[in-house]
Amino acid sequence: MAAGPVGTLEDAVLFSKRLQELERLTAEQAARLEEAAARHGALREEHEALCGCVCAAGLVAPAALQAQLAARRRPGGQPNGGQATATAVAVQPAWQQQQQQQQQ
Repeated sequence: MAAGPVGTLEDAVLFSKRLQELERLTAEQAARLEEAAARHGALREEHEALCGCVCAAGLVAPAALQAQLAARRRPGGQPNGGQATATAVAVQPAWQQQQQQQQQ
């Protein structure tokens, strides 16, 4: 490929094309990262609003939500395992009780 320490004109052209392609790919990835960060922020806001509604409705105590969060953050915590099931079990009776109260 190289004809000496400087290289050939063809080498320089090939290098330039490769560099342009890498710059294009880098810009695409930066745009994707920015979009993902924006979506993450929106999801975090929706999550916080949903937790607030769940607590305000009396379905789950704020302390129970905080305990679930602490358990998920612990090393070895199960991100989607037992804690999610435990929260669902805690919500079900509260939701049924609320439905019964509304019917009366």
